[in-house]
Amino acid sequence: MIHDPSTPSRPRRVLVANGTYESAYGIVRSLVESGAQVHVAHSERAQDVAVSRLIAGAHPVPPPRRAYDHLTAEGSAVLPDPFAGAVLDLARRIGADVVIPTDDDEVVALASHREEFTDAGILCTVPAMATARTMMDKYLAVTAAAAAGIPTPRTARVDDLAGLRAFAADQGYPFVFKKRVSSGSKGVRVIRSAAQLDRAYEDFAGSPAMAQEYVPGEREPSINAIRDAGGGFRLVLSLRKQRYLNTSVSTCIRIVPALPETDAALRFLDAVGAVGFAAIQVRENPLTGEHLFIESNTRWGANSRMLLPLLRRQGYRAIEHFVAAWEGAGRYEGATHRPESGAAVSPVEDLLAVESFARHRRTVGLRGGPTIGWGTLARAYWESYGRSKPLVTDYLFASALSDPRAAASTLRRAFRERRREDLSFLPLGELTARP
Repeated sequence: MIHDPSTPSRPRRVLVANGTYESAYGIVRSLVESGAQVHVAHSERAQDVAVSRLIAGAHPVPPPRRAYDHLTAEGSAVLPDPFAGAVLDLARRIGADVVIPTDDDEVVALASHREEFTDAGILCTVPAMATARTMMDKYLAVTAAAAAGIPTPRTARVDDLAGLRAFAADQGYPFVFKKRVSSGSKGVRVIRSAAQLDRAYEDFAGSPAMAQEYVPGEREPSINAIRDAGGGFRLVLSLRKQRYLNTSVSTCIRIVPALPETDAALRFLDAVGAVGFAAIQVRENPLTGEHLFIESNTRWGANSRMLLPLLRRQGYRAIEHFVAAWEGAGRYEGATHRPESGAAVSPVEDLLAVESFARHRRTVGLRGGPTIGWGTLARAYWESYGRSKPLVTDYLFASALSDPRAAASTLRRAFRERRREDLSFLPLGELTARP
């Protein structure tokens, strides 16, 4: 492997953990295009990338413990995790150079046993446990973000029901009540009355929680970066999500000029010791135009299935730079890639999103909540397909032609998850009016 931190790395053999997420497919395709041999460790049989023709092998492993268990362990104790041990044994057996997780539970499980991979000479792309704890515990993250100068909503840690009621009395309704460790919009409630407050507290009993000022609006752009282990940034870009299939999967993305909070976001990543790819998600207040910190992520997300090929088409080999960032011993002194334009769309999922918005209109409209009109939606699709000519990076359609088993498995899972999801929480994103 190339160890010069100023040049992209081309790993020989990579183990991608968890083949059941959209991000995994984007990572696998990018790695294969870079010339790597890719294996997948999966905890579910016949799921998505685990059945892909692109990979050299699929290997079942036990599922990881919940990130919550590791991050809230008393005294920061290292908990045993069969997943981490199985991945380490597998990486040794297949001779993997690099291990890349694609899920929060996996990131934390591997981070808690990171030194074992280092001792084995295997590059495991997870942060130190202290970094993972700060970035994934929403209370610690918002505290660090405020210290770095990122605007943040008013926030308070909640230790008991009396504390939550005191916050409500001071802040007023509505406000947000959320678990400190959660992902995918799970464990987040908008509290609009005292009755809702009591029910939510009972539902969250036993989980570390926090209360926050409610920030109106639907737009949640993000600041994304690849940071070297020794400091310095290889990639910095701002991303807007045009439309969503569900609460955590967008179907159309656009690279835009740097958000005003970019410098503060980079200070945050320096302060917490982030390495590799990281994302800072903010919410745009439609009344003021200000972007307020929502959360931080330490791994490639679902958008990578569109972002990675978009960057590659623009001439930037992001996945190789990602691996090289972990290998660097000194501060990265090369030029930082700062794209300010480009769009990508996943048409099959984008068509499914029409039905998602129809369900959103039915459920939210009956409650008298905010919805969008069909004319607004039609104009958004025209903007994407008729005027902008974005890079079409539909991993489902491409896979149906070249990798049909993976495409079929992915589509089946997408339909199962959509049936279970409450789409009244579907983000309206860029479909809402700008401030």
